[in-house]
Amino acid sequence: MILASPAVLDHRRRWSRLLLSLPVAVKITGVGALVGLLFAAIVGYQVQERIAASLYRDLAASASTSARLMAESLAKPLAVGDLVTVRQVVRRGAGAIRDVSYILVEDLSGDIVAHSFDDDVPPGLVRHQFRRTTEAVLQELEVEGNHVMDAAAPILQGKAGHLHVGLSDLSVTVALESVQGAIAWTLVICMVLGQFLALGLAFILTRPIDHLVGVSNRLGAGDFAARATVYADDEIGRLATAVNQMASGLEGYHAQVAEEERERRVLLGRIASAQEDERRRLALELHDEMGQSLSSLLMQVRECDGRCAASGRLSERLETKILDLIAAVRQLAFALRPAVLDDYGLDAALRRYVQEIGKQRGPRFDYHSNLKPDERLPRQVESALYRVVQEAVTNVLRHAESTSASIVLLKGGSSISLLIEDNGVGMDGDAAMRAHRGVGLAGMRERATLLGGQLVLESEPGRGTLVKVVVPLIEDQ
Repeated sequence: MILASPAVLDHRRRWSRLLLSLPVAVKITGVGALVGLLFAAIVGYQVQERIAASLYRDLAASASTSARLMAESLAKPLAVGDLVTVRQVVRRGAGAIRDVSYILVEDLSGDIVAHSFDDDVPPGLVRHQFRRTTEAVLQELEVEGNHVMDAAAPILQGKAGHLHVGLSDLSVTVALESVQGAIAWTLVICMVLGQFLALGLAFILTRPIDHLVGVSNRLGAGDFAARATVYADDEIGRLATAVNQMASGLEGYHAQVAEEERERRVLLGRIASAQEDERRRLALELHDEMGQSLSSLLMQVRECDGRCAASGRLSERLETKILDLIAAVRQLAFALRPAVLDDYGLDAALRRYVQEIGKQRGPRFDYHSNLKPDERLPRQVESALYRVVQEAVTNVLRHAESTSASIVLLKGGSSISLLIEDNGVGMDGDAAMRAHRGVGLAGMRERATLLGGQLVLESEPGRGTLVKVVVPLIEDQ
């Protein structure tokens, strides 16, 4: 067994994949053309062979009949040795018989005593050894490049000699060429009609398939109301019915998932509101109660310091610690829920927040906004965007290793956009978004999603990071 080389096998596989990947319409028309070509070749060959056999049978019968009749007319003159009459009969027969190539008369010794040629008998015909029998004999000869059907008839049962009548197959050839032309045109017409039928069949088959592909694409894009048209109760029709059943199931499942998602968002929104309310309450308690208690304690320490000189150094140390505690409590209250966010809005809160983080060591932050002075946004939007800024700034301080960062708040039309950008080490943004974890992205995205918005992360290693949040502005938020 001879095994094909890997290169040959790979070449065959490529061609196989190419042929299999052709459209169905091309495959159908190609198969139709191949079948039509094979049918035309087989039918044309069979018809030509049958017609040729019939024509050659007619030629042989004509040669045999002509030889027999002329042999009967030459019996008497040849028996008495009247060669002049013999030659006259031969000339008349050559003019009367259709497609005659020659007429030869042989005597008993085999010598040619009369012929129809203008000159001498062709050497090839002279050298030919004719069969001499007492019965008519047919044989095919080549005379000067022409195919001849030779009919030999005995004269007086061979006692006076033999007669040979040769008929050319020129008329047969002409007739076959005419038949071949007619067959060729007929087969061409049949092939063209077959191609039209193949194209019609391809259209009938591919139209519902293309329709199913379109419906599948719409379902894949989220249009679960898409339905396929059932053209017929065949295999493709049953497939369309199955696709419609699948679409109905997907539509019901999508509606169920959407309802559950809506309920989840409502629940998460309530949780977020409860968290903000709790932060506000804790911030107020820290600022009002603990702040006031520490301030009262500071006043008492200062009064004691004025009366007790011996304890001056201790009083100074207590005063310093109390001041630090007051600052820490205020900072903690601001981090939990800045009062400026409730009193003056997101723009003022972000400006204050940037000022506070600017006091720390780290990258330089700048803030820009196109909001009008004292312009307020819906409460939930202000809370969510402020928390997104806090989370993003925390990521910048912990991971970005940047030297500068900017926070931009832009209101345009019916939406508000928040951008936080730094020039730090960056990350693989696509991988981080797919992972749904790390660097607070999940929390920021969840806050944007609860408001019907979206979060976009653009980052590459070594090229910094851009966090963009777009939230629609709805009156009842």
